[in-house]
Amino acid sequence: YYAYRYVCRLLDIINPCEVWLWNEFYAFHHIFRNICRERGIAVRYMEFGCIPGTICIEKEGQQGESIPARHPFLFSLKKIGGSDIENADRVLEYCRESGLNRNVQPEQRIVTETLKFYRAGRKTLVYLGQNDYESGLRPYGRNSRKYHSPVFSSTLEALEYIQMLAIKNDWNLIYKPHPIMSALGHDTVTSAEGLDIVTEVDINSVIDAADVVVTILSQSAYIALIREKPVVMLGYTQLKGKGCTYEAFSRRIIEKKLKYAMRHGYT
Repeated sequence: YYAYRYVCRLLDIINPCEVWLWNEFYAFHHIFRNICRERGIAVRYMEFGCIPGTICIEKEGQQGESIPARHPFLFSLKKIGGSDIENADRVLEYCRESGLNRNVQPEQRIVTETLKFYRAGRKTLVYLGQNDYESGLRPYGRNSRKYHSPVFSSTLEALEYIQMLAIKNDWNLIYKPHPIMSALGHDTVTSAEGLDIVTEVDINSVIDAADVVVTILSQSAYIALIREKPVVMLGYTQLKGKGCTYEAFSRRIIEKKLKYAMRHGYT
């Protein structure tokens, strides 16, 4: 109620022709956006880009609500030239070698020698959690199911299912929760059979330990692709329909896609 009054008063004073919101999914920004719609004020969304060092400005919405996710075929028809490919190669190589990320990473890394013992000939899945409350996933409803996560309503619901598959197939499973979710105490799960949880470590070292990376919505999927790891997506981001990830958008095909990704790897 007070947010509504505050935003109305603010818009009365400033009378903007357009409003830019940093992160579409804050509760306060839902209120802000809908008041703007009532008043016919254009809204755009702004956030760190998927590639480290970039800023992304969206008109329709973020993540699965963005133009590249809503219309992957039309997006793929956009023309690019030889210089675009060359520049992209240089940027991706720099990101791969430097380990650059959207967020500053802890210095601590997963110890390689420990992983050699840990893997012991078994395939390793790395499951990356997202901030459920700032990615369009929660609160889970019709819009979330249509534009973000068609199968799972939370990071932990998907983790439970993937853990079951890991036990069944004798896979190692490493789970890295989103730092904000951990700080808020929403990812309170403990290590168990077939599951190891890692926090406060460099995401690059976690991804390097994987045979396959799986996530619902984490933008770390881009980091995994930069590091040439196969990615299985359970939800919709700007990667949807681009042909660079394995997509498992129904529960019955997840196990099949994970095995396929393990067999064929990064392509």
